[in-house]
Amino acid sequence: MNSFDGLVAGFNKTMETWRFQLEKYRDEELCAQPGVESWSIGQVVLHIIGETTWYFDQISTCLKSDENSEKGTSSQIQQWFAQNSFPNKQFKGPPGLPTPPQPASKEALLAQFDDLAAKVRAVGKEIALRESKGRAEHPGHGFLNAREWFQYAEMHMRHHARQKDRIDAFLSS
Repeated sequence: MNSFDGLVAGFNKTMETWRFQLEKYRDEELCAQPGVESWSIGQVVLHIIGETTWYFDQISTCLKSDENSEKGTSSQIQQWFAQNSFPNKQFKGPPGLPTPPQPASKEALLAQFDDLAAKVRAVGKEIALRESKGRAEHPGHGFLNAREWFQYAEMHMRHHARQKDRIDAFLSS
């Protein structure tokens, strides 16, 4: 198994873990917010779905051309990629980032999540089959190639598992 196959396997495992956990929540738990400035589990998942979809749009851009191939990433993100993880801290999103809505229902959320899981598998295969030097700009980390965007998406999802743990602690109190 090459290193990219390992990334795909890791992403699939992360998706399965989130899916398994989502099954356990009741609708009212999915919408419960620990505080005024805090998101519910449902909002976190909708954020993950929205961001991952955007990351996959960037992957598509990378695969279509070799544009920006000479541009690189920030040293910070290179460290994160080397560790295959975001730092263990809370981040504030950029100003103007909309707050995700509450999910319509658990079933709707699971359906959206299942659609995302199918996209993960398809995008992983597409990256593995194509050689591309194209890069797309990340708002804070320079220019990422398709494989880096894929890794970033999975790291982002795992990072939000820490937020899920904080919300779970609120729900169990």
